[in-house]
Amino acid sequence: MDVVYTLSSASAWNDNELRFSLRSICDNLKDLNQVWIIGHKPKWLTNVRHIPFPDCYKGNKDANLIQKLIRVCQEPDLSDQYVFNSDDQYLLQPVHSSELKNWCLGNMMTQTVDRPNRWHQRLLGLRDKLAEKGFPAFNYEAHIPYIHDKRQYPKALLQFDYGAGVGYTVNTPYFNVINDRHHVIEPHVRCRLTQPMDQTKIEQEMDEKLILNHNDPALNANLKQILKEKFPHPSPFEAN
Repeated sequence: MDVVYTLSSASAWNDNELRFSLRSICDNLKDLNQVWIIGHKPKWLTNVRHIPFPDCYKGNKDANLIQKLIRVCQEPDLSDQYVFNSDDQYLLQPVHSSELKNWCLGNMMTQTVDRPNRWHQRLLGLRDKLAEKGFPAFNYEAHIPYIHDKRQYPKALLQFDYGAGVGYTVNTPYFNVINDRHHVIEPHVRCRLTQPMDQTKIEQEMDEKLILNHNDPALNANLKQILKEKFPHPSPFEAN
């Protein structure tokens, strides 16, 4: 199965997040086929299918991601289903794409958010829009690899004005429109790092997890060292 990354040039670690994410999928995704990069292309990257694409929306990161995904779905050589991965997501164990469930974080209609930031505002606005359109409203922003269908994704997202106002998020509209099975994520699936930790604590959090993801504040020297140790071998996608 193909893997798609949508990239901007706003890397916190000189694109090394992508380097180690690619190493992780080479090591652990059993049925990896092509890798597609939509947007920014690091100088060291090779052996990928690259589509240059600008970030047209200022202050609406998710709208830029959605546009890039809609663009890549037009490619006839893209596998009918593909893994949408981000550069700060890593597979920690061997897995076939068929084993990657599209896990959600629960029903947004029963959840509240105190002091919502701009990203939460996108989710809350989307929750209301999904309800207005008669769709369920489960949260699919677990920051994990997700399986998209290249024929269904554009049709689903073009039902929403994702570029207006604060916009909407990337995965939640799609999976609710296609009425996915709404598997709530299980504790063993994801290690989510959101703050700096020492090396021992990070290793404890990662233990026996399938997927690691992090935000920029969590990407300290300890996490960088763990990624280097966990994925020491260059992938075929590294020119140097």
